[in-house]
Amino acid sequence: MTDVLILGGGIAGLAAAHRLTSHGHDVTLLEGSQQVGGLGRTFNYAGTDLECFYHCTMPSDDSLLALANDVGVGKFFTWRETTMGMVAGQDHYDFNTPMDLLRYSPLPLRSRVRLGLGAVSMRVAGRFTDLDSKSSREWLTSIYGKRLWDEVWFPLFRSKFGNDAGDVPARYIWQRAGREGNKALRGYPRGGYRELTDAIVRDIVIKGGRILTNAKVTGLDVGDDKVTVHTSEGEQFTARRVISTLSYPQLDQVASDQLKESLTIPDLRYVGVVNALFLTRKPLTGHYWTPVLNDEIEFDGVVEMSTLTSPVAGCYLNYVMKYTGRDSELFGQPDEVVAERWGRQFRQLHGLTEQDVVETFVFRAPFVEPIWPLGYKVPDARVGDTPVFLATTAQVYPNVTSWNSSTTLANSVVAEVEATL
Repeated sequence: MTDVLILGGGIAGLAAAHRLTSHGHDVTLLEGSQQVGGLGRTFNYAGTDLECFYHCTMPSDDSLLALANDVGVGKFFTWRETTMGMVAGQDHYDFNTPMDLLRYSPLPLRSRVRLGLGAVSMRVAGRFTDLDSKSSREWLTSIYGKRLWDEVWFPLFRSKFGNDAGDVPARYIWQRAGREGNKALRGYPRGGYRELTDAIVRDIVIKGGRILTNAKVTGLDVGDDKVTVHTSEGEQFTARRVISTLSYPQLDQVASDQLKESLTIPDLRYVGVVNALFLTRKPLTGHYWTPVLNDEIEFDGVVEMSTLTSPVAGCYLNYVMKYTGRDSELFGQPDEVVAERWGRQFRQLHGLTEQDVVETFVFRAPFVEPIWPLGYKVPDARVGDTPVFLATTAQVYPNVTSWNSSTTLANSVVAEVEATL
């Protein structure tokens, strides 16, 4: 019997395993896929590991940077000042300074001025308002007016939450605005996020932990101060404690009836993402992040990752994304269909030829972000009085869902687990 079983090898699971093994506990981590890293998973292209989904680190990401320093990778982060663009129709705009805002001709001058002044008002008003019970639509419309909500704010947040963006509590929006500005210093590991996850894995193994991939959890039973976990390979593991990083829908599928008696499943919907990576022969606008406000283009924004990274095999990395439910038509379409259609739109948007795009890759993830309801109450880490603890994205609210918030959560859950061992 091991001290702690960890279900899921994303950053929360890896951070928890690292902390527990550093404290001398016997730990086994079970990951259902072939590779740990969760949304940080990678694929190899021209001898380089590329992320399937885009990531960056902010200077305020204290928990993640502390973990990176612990495993010897922190000193290898590259930090660069990044900027934001905006696409309205077919036109590209800089969107970083007061002068950029004044030049943003899709809005009348009065709306541009209100947009600039509203940013100051939003930061102040958020400190004195119950943002957990106000929707982002209600709150931002009260500050900016309906036109700016419809033409600016909703398209921006739709790129994260899909068409449910207006229903998300304003608290989350306020937290996100405080974390990231249009112009921001962003960091990226020299060898990509695979370098970071590999370093965490090495540290866990050196300290006696076990990491098993292709170990999809199919059953989770609780007994007298122990937990039994079954996997798709027919294996069975027992532990004094379990930390599950599985999403609530996934956990609900594998939990035993006895565990479900103590498990309260929040009424949460999850948004997934369809993500495409275009490798181009030349850089694009030079902006890290560019929302796309164009009804004829299906994806909601462009992340030019090569503003943080070096070219790979002479190619620049550009991600586009559409956040959507896992039951949507788009989510179920074949990769080649999405690649052809989005590729045509991407080339049109940037004036590229087919020869300018060297490769296109399409990836999906079903459980990226919970759609927080108004008045959301964060679930406890411990499931009743059972030996099961949770470290999931459902518990990071109101913080931005990120590698840093997942690491922070893992650290706090580990403290609760250790208090019971």
